[in-house]
Amino acid sequence: MGSATIQPPVKETKKILPPEVHEARVCKRCGSPMFLKPLIQCKDCGEVFPLRCFSSGKGDSFYAECIDLNLLARGNTREEAIIHLQEQMFSYVATVFEGSPEGLIPRRAPLLSFIRYYFSVAGDRLFRRRHPHHLDGQLDTPGTKIFSHC
Repeated sequence: MGSATIQPPVKETKKILPPEVHEARVCKRCGSPMFLKPLIQCKDCGEVFPLRCFSSGKGDSFYAECIDLNLLARGNTREEAIIHLQEQMFSYVATVFEGSPEGLIPRRAPLLSFIRYYFSVAGDRLFRRRHPHHLDGQLDTPGTKIFSHC
């Protein structure tokens, strides 16, 4: 007799994710990749908790990382890595808020990830001369999503 296997509820997870999660966008002004991030807001004071993300890589190995949730995604293209990270962020936040988010948001990445992030940001500012990128994109209803460079 064979053993039964349990399949993860893939369809249920897909329902949680906004359709824009499956797209990679770039800034119309500077051409830099933009990340779609869940908007996390304190229910008591209304302060928005920013999520910092970046991407890196060459050839057929690209990575996108969120240092505030300790999530890392890989793709064959920068766009693919960003899409995978966006899916991870929204799925993670939705799962955490089904229970208690205490200790799970933020979930800090290791020091090396922070170093890579700050080198990425410094390089962008020094060499690409991008415009400021704090909450650059759309700010929709609190609790849903936000586009930004980092």
